[in-house]
Amino acid sequence: MVDQWQKFEREISDVWGVVEANPPEVVYHYTSAVGLFGILTSRSIWASHILYLNDSSELLNTTQLISDYKWNTEELSDILRDRVWLTRILRTAADFIETSSFLVASFSEESDLLSQWRGYCPAGVGYSVGFRTAGLAAIARNHQGRFARCLYDKVEQQELLVSAFRVVCELGVEARSVKNSDDWPGGASHWASRFTREFLPWFSPLMKNGAFAEEREWRAILSADPRYSLEQLFRPSEGIIVPYVGIALDSEGGALPIEEIVVGPMSNQKLAAEAVRGLVANRKIGVRRSSIPFRHL
Repeated sequence: MVDQWQKFEREISDVWGVVEANPPEVVYHYTSAVGLFGILTSRSIWASHILYLNDSSELLNTTQLISDYKWNTEELSDILRDRVWLTRILRTAADFIETSSFLVASFSEESDLLSQWRGYCPAGVGYSVGFRTAGLAAIARNHQGRFARCLYDKVEQQELLVSAFRVVCELGVEARSVKNSDDWPGGASHWASRFTREFLPWFSPLMKNGAFAEEREWRAILSADPRYSLEQLFRPSEGIIVPYVGIALDSEGGALPIEEIVVGPMSNQKLAAEAVRGLVANRKIGVRRSSIPFRHL
């Protein structure tokens, strides 16, 4: 059973490679002055529960993608001929995805994007903090999480989900065909359920609506399961209470994994930039101003 599980993990790792490979060197987190000050002074960044984000439709979007895919037994003939088995695994996947809980910290490849200033900074006034992706990926791994890019094209989304689903099916069929119960304790259904529960839902936070494509988002994804997560905290936001965790930005040598800070469009932009330079003095963090002309957004 150990050999089969290791094979499964290798194949799932290959699927993850599609969305984890070739990240840009720096990605940007848009925030307010209060948020920027908090990141620098607490040396941490918040990851909020996915259901409380501005666009929280990813979980439902994922189950819809699976439902919409035109499965046919011929293309799955090498690994799955049993339509009842396929239907059962699909239903299990949908149930787990819709009830999964994840904590997400969001970043954009774009350092100075008008829609980001408007969407994530109060009154369109704020800062984008450029984080080095190598540091973010290491931090996510340290918390048994993932750092990966979001997908916006439906065909690309379905291809990724189908690839992950195939791996689950392969292991499920293999488990069902093994007669030695010591190799697969609990039976095929137990292991197929475990594969589905522990791996497929992790892709759901990356399935974003195409309307958000210009954001070119990357996400640090952590499980909200208390067995794996950091201490859950709460904060008020737009009339509701939002669960989140604080993720320490520790890195080798004690330096924050921050490359630069972009001061957004605002009436006192030059003054704000000078203040930020003072705040990050001696930290080897660059500071520059947004090139977008200021107006009340």
